[in-house]
Amino acid sequence: MLNLELSPEQTDVLFHPSRLKIIGGGEGAGKSFLGALTGVIRGIVDAHENGYDEDLLYWVVGADFEDARKELEYIHEWLDEMGLVDNSKTSISTHKDQKCILTTTIGAVFETVSGYDPKKIGREQPQGIIGCEISRWPKEVWDRCYGRLARRYHRGSWGFFSGSFETSEGWFPEMWEVGQSGNELDVTSYSLPAWANLSIYPGGENDAALDQLRAQTTEPRFMARYGGRPHPPIDSVFPEFKHVIHVDPKVEFDPMESTYIFIDPGDLVYACEFIQFKDDEVWVVDELYVSHWTHEQVMQGVQLKPAWNNIKDGVMDIAGTQHHMGLGSAFEAWHRDTGLQMHVNKWPIDAELERLRSVLSINPNTGRPRLRISPKCQGLIAEMGGGTAPVGGIGRWRIKNGKPEPRNDHACKALSYGLLEKFGTTRIDDRAVVVSNSYLKPGDNNSVYDSILWQDRKGVNPWQPK
Repeated sequence: MLNLELSPEQTDVLFHPSRLKIIGGGEGAGKSFLGALTGVIRGIVDAHENGYDEDLLYWVVGADFEDARKELEYIHEWLDEMGLVDNSKTSISTHKDQKCILTTTIGAVFETVSGYDPKKIGREQPQGIIGCEISRWPKEVWDRCYGRLARRYHRGSWGFFSGSFETSEGWFPEMWEVGQSGNELDVTSYSLPAWANLSIYPGGENDAALDQLRAQTTEPRFMARYGGRPHPPIDSVFPEFKHVIHVDPKVEFDPMESTYIFIDPGDLVYACEFIQFKDDEVWVVDELYVSHWTHEQVMQGVQLKPAWNNIKDGVMDIAGTQHHMGLGSAFEAWHRDTGLQMHVNKWPIDAELERLRSVLSINPNTGRPRLRISPKCQGLIAEMGGGTAPVGGIGRWRIKNGKPEPRNDHACKALSYGLLEKFGTTRIDDRAVVVSNSYLKPGDNNSVYDSILWQDRKGVNPWQPK
């Protein structure tokens, strides 16, 4: 028997009968302790219910092996105290960044698993999964773990997934919100506040140490960091974007479909979005999102993408027609090096926002959003408010002083301009007459660009066959 003392909050989470638990934990709340204790109890119970006839596998999953180490050390300590560790088949590495295997005498096997490369997550079918600091996981790791547990659904599989709300953006706080009420995913979410750990805060919620911490920050930030409750941002340009809805690993490049490339050229960020249109949906199948790359490097990068060979034509932000320091424009460089038909036009910001919001909405006929994004497109996802960008210093596109900030909008701009060229706008005032103009240098052969010598567009789709 183990001599462990639990707080009321920890007891409620531990003994709740839900199958898949998502815990938003405050700093120091005892998430690792509770996850490990769940593993020990369920391992013993599962083995007994199984008649000790089958080895049962349990994963302890972290963003890397080190993230999973603390839970495994708790499990090892407690099982060893009960005399249930089979030391001849147990391998606990002295290096925290290496895999560990803990085998018991009752048939339960615990393995640490790294989510560093989600595709390498094993094909085994674990009976249970302990997810460690899942706020650091990419969504694909969650999807793979969820799928593995589904394979043993009828054998009583379970999951305990915990994380911290260092940020209230991304898939983790969204999934936590899903678990607050009945849902088809069968997940239940809980808040485990810091004051649930009475060994650190013996005074509970009114502990003097917590009073000092509360005085140093805002109440929403305090509740996110210590109370285990997310605080959704209120200054997002696209609050309707939800990682769990709009980002889908099933969105992959289809070699049988035409691809379009939407480009926002720049030095700080150069964004190229690869788009396919399938069944009345906009699929963002791939992306190049880089910083301080030369045109030659961008060309090499996009041409290595599988979708490149299917490119039909594209759209570029009109800023790409500008010349800097006597150098040619990005528009001219793309014309020279690819021969692609590249559409350019300037649209008001309200038209851009309207068009993006139209595809973020849910199609009532399918129950799916009209915009579906591959997890590969981390730049676009980050700007929408769903994660970390592949370029340092780039984050969510925000509203400031009532208007969208002119920053963190590179992939969103590329996508909005492309969709406006594809579908036009419903805003009558924005269907303005655009003065005909060529963006090629004098003497260049611009015959391939006849379609960009814009006149009265009136929302016409330039890609629609006549």
